[in-house]
Amino acid sequence: MPPRGRLSDTVLADFERWIAAGAPDPRVDAPAVASAGTAGPGKRVVGEAELAKGRQWWAFQPVTELPAPVASHAVVPTKAAVHTKIDSFVLATLAEKKLAPSPEADARTLVRRVYIDLVGVRPTYEEVEAYAADTTADKYAKLVDRLLATPQYGERWGRHWLDVVRYAEANAGGQTTPPYPHAWRYRDWVIESLNKDLPYDRFVKLQLAADLMPDASPTDLRALGILALAPDQHKEVRLSLDAIGTLQMDDWDERVDTVSRGLLGLSVACARCHDHKFDPIQQKDYYRLASVFASTSRGLRPYFPMDPAAATRFMWIYERMWDLQYTANLLERDPGSKPEQAAQEVKTFRAELAALQTEIDAMSKAHPEIGAYMKTVAYPGEIAPEDRNPDGTLKKAPEPVADQALKGEAPNADAAKVAAQVKKRRGSGKTIDPNAPFLNSVYDAGRWFDDSQPDL
Repeated sequence: MPPRGRLSDTVLADFERWIAAGAPDPRVDAPAVASAGTAGPGKRVVGEAELAKGRQWWAFQPVTELPAPVASHAVVPTKAAVHTKIDSFVLATLAEKKLAPSPEADARTLVRRVYIDLVGVRPTYEEVEAYAADTTADKYAKLVDRLLATPQYGERWGRHWLDVVRYAEANAGGQTTPPYPHAWRYRDWVIESLNKDLPYDRFVKLQLAADLMPDASPTDLRALGILALAPDQHKEVRLSLDAIGTLQMDDWDERVDTVSRGLLGLSVACARCHDHKFDPIQQKDYYRLASVFASTSRGLRPYFPMDPAAATRFMWIYERMWDLQYTANLLERDPGSKPEQAAQEVKTFRAELAALQTEIDAMSKAHPEIGAYMKTVAYPGEIAPEDRNPDGTLKKAPEPVADQALKGEAPNADAAKVAAQVKKRRGSGKTIDPNAPFLNSVYDAGRWFDDSQPDL
C-alpha cells in the first residue's frame, strides 16, 4: 500500500538513481549503478531486442497486395463462383478445409441482405419484387450504387464510427462538466463524410488536426469533436494539486486510449505505468502521445466567420470565465474555515470576471451571436441578483419548513414561496440553444493549475 506520508530524502534519492540508471528491473538484472550518484546502463523489462522482435509481428507490417491463391480441391466449383479477388481467398481456404461453398443467394434474399447491410432497414415488398423482376446483368451493381447514394448509408455506417470514438452528448462529470449541447455537429460531419466518400486518411487527419490544416474548410472544424466530446472529470478546487493533476492525467489518458484503440486497434494505455510486455510500445511512446493532449484545451469555438486570433481568444475567455464563476460562487456559498481569505479571493475573481466581460461586450459588437450566447450560459452555483443584498453580499437563505417544524416553530405560511426561492438557488433556469452557431471544440493551448492559494 502507498505510504501515508512523504518519503524520506534517502528513499527519494534511491529512486532518482534508479531512474537515471534506466529503471532496470531487479527481477531480471541487477541495477547497473556503479556507485552512489553514478548511473550506468540498466536492462529494462522490455529491451531493444524484444522491441525489434515485436515490430516484426504481422499486424505492424505495411499493407501489401498479395496474389490471388488458386484453389485446387475438387469441391471448389468453376471460376464462375469467383466474382472478386476476395472470393479467391475464401474459396482457397474452403478447399484447404475440404469444404464446399454455400450456394449463391436468390435475388429476393440478396436484396434484403444488401438493404440491411448498407442502410440498416429491410426493403419494401415492392422493392424486393422489382429487383427480382429485373433481368439486366448489372442490377446488383445498380442496387448497391443507389443505396450508397442515400443519406441513410452515412447514418447506418456513421454510427459504427461514433461507437468507436465513444460519441455522447452527455458528460458524466457533474455540475461543473455539463453536457455538450453542440455535439450533434460532429455527428453530422461523420455522416456527411461517409456519404461524400471522404478518403480515410483525410477523415482521420481532420479529426485530429482540422484547426491546424491550411486546406481545411470552416465546416471541417466540426471534425474536432472526437477530442472535444471526451468525458471530463470534475476537478474540485479544494482538492490538492496532486489530486487535481491525477484527474487531469486521467482525462488525457482517456484521449490516448480512444485514439489508439480507434485508429490503431491497439491500446497503449498500459504504457502509462510501464513498457508493454508484448506489444512494441514503450512508456516514452505513451507520454509523447499524452503530451499532445496535454497541450490541447477544449473550448467553445464560434461557428461563424471570425478572425482566428479573436476566436481563439474567445475560446480561452469562455473557459476562464467558467472556472472563475464556479470558484467564486463556491467560495461565496461555502467560505470554509477562512472566510476573510475566501472573501478576498472572491473579490479578485469578480474583478477579473468584470474585465473579461468587457472583452466579451467588445466582441459582441462585431459578433452579436457571442453576447446572445453568453446570456444563456448557466454557471455552476450561479447566484441570482435578487438573492443578493444591496452591498453585494448574499441574503440569508430561507430556512426550510421542515427545519422550522423540528425546532417546534410554526411553519412559514408562505411555504410555496420559500420552496421556490430554494429551487431558484439550485439552478438559474438558463438553457443553451443547441442550434446556436458554436462548436464544442479544441484549440492549441495547455492548461495550468494555480497552487498559490493551497488552502482554498
